[in-house]
Amino acid sequence: MDAQTHENVVAALHGEAFAYARYRLFANAARKRGDDRLASMFDGIASAELDEHFAELADLAGIVGTDVDNIRAALQDEDEEVESRYPEFAEQARSAGEVAVAERFEEIVEDEREHEKTLEQALERLVVPA
Repeated sequence: MDAQTHENVVAALHGEAFAYARYRLFANAARKRGDDRLASMFDGIASAELDEHFAELADLAGIVGTDVDNIRAALQDEDEEVESRYPEFAEQARSAGEVAVAERFEEIVEDEREHEKTLEQALERLVVPA
């Protein structure tokens, strides 16, 4: 896949993932308000975004590998969030006077650290020394 096509596929993946998450939140909100029909509609659209669009694009991009490869990729993502993304976001928010946002980013760092620990344990189980 050429570089521009790959960049477009990755951008599309991000869009589909965001749409999935957003539509699930819309469904949850409708369900809380008692509109199960609207919730079901949003759930159905969300499923298509994930199970069809995202999955097909991910397959084209070779996103999913072996279990060990997947754990290592997830660890890399979590580490980037812990070490740079969320700390930088928190610092910027705090500088802008957005204390509540900064605190939430800092809380997320702690959650991501737990994800890292869970992934590391899973990797240890799969990669047993000979």
